[in-house]
Amino acid sequence: MNCRNAQAKLSALVDGELPGREALLVREHLLRCPRCAQEWRALRGLKLAMGQLPDVEPPEGLEERLLAAVRREKEASRPIRLWLPAAAAAVAACATLALLNLRADEPAVASKTLPPVPASFEVDRDQAYVAASDPFGPGPVVLAAGYGRR
Repeated sequence: MNCRNAQAKLSALVDGELPGREALLVREHLLRCPRCAQEWRALRGLKLAMGQLPDVEPPEGLEERLLAAVRREKEASRPIRLWLPAAAAAVAACATLALLNLRADEPAVASKTLPPVPASFEVDRDQAYVAASDPFGPGPVVLAAGYGRR
């Protein structure tokens, strides 16, 4: 374990959040590295001192002021939301018209008819799919016709 890894885990070590093996590795590093050990002692002292601090009550009316501020912010951003969907729809309409205009200039491409797929291939493919869907099932693995031929 190097110093960077150990220092990244010091807070979790102080809080008792590291799993056993990781905690042992960090503690071993602390025995060999005085700089990291000093940082661990300082962090542990800081957390102990913070634990002794009294609980602080928020000022009266803080919650109401926060909620009012959020509502004001929400209302201030509302006009943007009204025109944004309309602008997006206008941009989409312009893009669609531009694409249709470009496509109108191109010659039409004749569609080619593909030869039909043999039924035996369809059956073999379906059997292979079903067999592969449960790798621990009792059935044998069935491969599609022609699989593995070169």
